[in-house]
Amino acid sequence: MIPAFDNSVIYAGIGIVFLAGVVRGFTGFGFSAICVALLSFFVNPALIVPVILMMEVAASAWLMPSTWRDADYKWLMWMMIGLVLGTPIGVWMLSYLPAETTKLVLYGLLLTLGVAGFAQNKGIIPKFVAPVFVVGILFGVGNGLAGIAGLVAAVFMISSAMKDETMRASMIVLFFFADLYALLIGSGFGLIERSQFLLLGVFLIPLVISISVGSWGFRKWGAGNYKNIALGLILIIATMGIVQVLL
Repeated sequence: MIPAFDNSVIYAGIGIVFLAGVVRGFTGFGFSAICVALLSFFVNPALIVPVILMMEVAASAWLMPSTWRDADYKWLMWMMIGLVLGTPIGVWMLSYLPAETTKLVLYGLLLTLGVAGFAQNKGIIPKFVAPVFVVGILFGVGNGLAGIAGLVAAVFMISSAMKDETMRASMIVLFFFADLYALLIGSGFGLIERSQFLLLGVFLIPLVISISVGSWGFRKWGAGNYKNIALGLILIIATMGIVQVLL
């Protein structure tokens, strides 16, 4: 048995990682949010978050060779500047503030933004594009909390004029650097232990298989449908997160 984790966590985790990996391969985001929301039923988020960040880095490294040319690097530059400022705030929140209350507020905000995104796409309300630097800071905070970072980026990107392929590729590249950065900061807060590296090894094979399945799905069905699928995913994950916090 892996130290600090019982068998129920490992068995449930393999299934959850596979589900989240398929979503990540298709959309380019959502892996952390799904894993944190579902695995939190089995283990303290502070223990599992570093493992999830490690898997996010591995997922991005696996996906980047086929997507990096499609990314918007001007958008990425501003996001990274905001990320550097916002991630320490998110890690501090994870370490010192009441995690349940903080996440409830953030998931509620994302649920509201997701509904607004659907309304924008349907022309019910005018489109609003937030400054990329501001989105980057919010992304950084979410990255430190390791559960909503992709949702923050996605909900604002969907309001932009980016092509589906560009949105997905940009998030994949962004996550590689964002999660690596969050891991480095998290290690300074003492959130990383040996048992988490062992658990990472157990999850790597289902992770690689599942993101490959998700990537195949994007190539087959993603073009033209990406925004609606991504917004639907945001609403599902935000709702799931709120329910998980309240239970």
